[in-house]
Amino acid sequence: MTSQLDQQKSAVPDDVRRLVIAARNVAFGDPTDPEALKELDKASEAFADRLPWQDEPEEVAHG
Repeated sequence: MTSQLDQQKSAVPDDVRRLVIAARNVAFGDPTDPEALKELDKASEAFADRLPWQDEPEEVAHG
């Protein structure tokens, strides 16, 4: 029998899970830790072509 928590975990894509974990490590750990920052940078790369920068027009991000 699959628990509700297991179902919720499987509903979250791996790239989102990796990004959230990396962001939490920086936000709630040592924000100057080079390894944590490197992991956050790598995790955010998965979204680089899907989401614009804050000041970037939406159409640029989607090519």
